[in-house]
Amino acid sequence: MSALILEHILDRPCLQTLQGLEMTQIYLQLTSRYTLASHISGVATRLAQNLGLHRHSNRFKFDPLETELRRRVWWCQYTLDVMSSAHHGIPRLIRDQDVDTDLPTRVDHDLLSRSHVSFPLPGEATQVDSAILLFKLARIIGDTLEKLYSTTRRRGGVAKITRLQAELDAWEHSLPSESDAEMAEPGTGDAKNDTQALAISSFCLAFLRATLCVATAHIHRPALAFTTVNPQFQLSLKACTRAASNLIQIILNTFKGFDAQLGFDQANHPTNKHVEPLVIILLYPIGAHMVWQAGLTILFARWNGYTVPDPSVSDESTVRQCSEALRKLGGFTDDAGGNLKQCADVLDLLCQKTFTGAEVANLTTEQLQWNVWDWPMASALELANTLDAIPFDLEFSTWDPQLNDPR
Repeated sequence: MSALILEHILDRPCLQTLQGLEMTQIYLQLTSRYTLASHISGVATRLAQNLGLHRHSNRFKFDPLETELRRRVWWCQYTLDVMSSAHHGIPRLIRDQDVDTDLPTRVDHDLLSRSHVSFPLPGEATQVDSAILLFKLARIIGDTLEKLYSTTRRRGGVAKITRLQAELDAWEHSLPSESDAEMAEPGTGDAKNDTQALAISSFCLAFLRATLCVATAHIHRPALAFTTVNPQFQLSLKACTRAASNLIQIILNTFKGFDAQLGFDQANHPTNKHVEPLVIILLYPIGAHMVWQAGLTILFARWNGYTVPDPSVSDESTVRQCSEALRKLGGFTDDAGGNLKQCADVLDLLCQKTFTGAEVANLTTEQLQWNVWDWPMASALELANTLDAIPFDLEFSTWDPQLNDPR
């Protein structure tokens, strides 16, 4: 039945069909069906290109409303394509050199009409501010995949990392502060504040900052393959560690305030607060595998003599918090195989050996049956990289702060 419905939809190539496919991709992400979401993304991308959405609006004679709608639908699919590629470790379907359409206009949808556009006053927030920020970040991530992860054009890695990080820093400076987002929560002030809330809420800001952490990891992770004496190795290790720590804190902060163990109200219905952290974790490009890798990154940095730069947070507590986040996520999602719990257990074992030097107890029968292929990952290549970083025999030397103090 679903195949017949999809065939029927694809027989009608139009913006409405593409919008439906984009919403389908988001739904599949939230239900952890990432492979199917990736397949739908391929269909949607080709449909968007067939409609000419990637070309500049001057090539067509559409009215203002249609022109703006085409831009918004295109950049949504562009972002989904980039994030899907980053999540799965596969090539992008959209090449930036083929795209010349503008970003969406900073104007509320209800101010658009077939005949004219009512632009906001200077400094006035709009409903699409957070979306435009995400589109700009997607372009940086897409450029990162093109420059650092293609099978060719790998020369000049340090210069590319420096340039991409500069672009990311400029993007980060455009983000509103946490206090601005809190003031802009709906219903917390006058009409002006409520309008600003539609522009960017604390939830949107949390998702953008989590995606920023993932973007930082993608930019700097290739440098972790450099020799440890290479200056870029140390710089990128610090950047990855800081991003990993921030991602863990963002995820835990979104989990705060849950009413019950499974996050449901008295009527057994999920509330908005319970849904938000799941949305942040499950949507591209984050995913449970990035939370899992964040904990491993903290440990990897520790094994290389580097600690989390925040003096108020210890490396051990950060890794423990990552384990806690994975277990909570397993409780809120369909983790029938207990794979997220296994990842949390692995982090706990590594944490115990790394920070206390204590002998790890013999593995239980359940732990001996662990299958690393069931752990959250986006590709087999990612698993190989993960296994290279983990001393599964737990026989690495005990951490000695007097001998390994990075200062």
